[in-house]
Amino acid sequence: MIQMKTLAASSLGPSTEFAGAREKRAAISAFHPRH
Repeated sequence: MIQMKTLAASSLGPSTEFAGAREKRAAISAFHPRH
């Protein structure tokens, strides 16, 4: 059970980081719209 959790966490780590960066970029562009 614990092994599965750590395995999922290690495999999901980079992808979630990527998603976070994309969300941040989207939020920044939303707050600063290009005219």
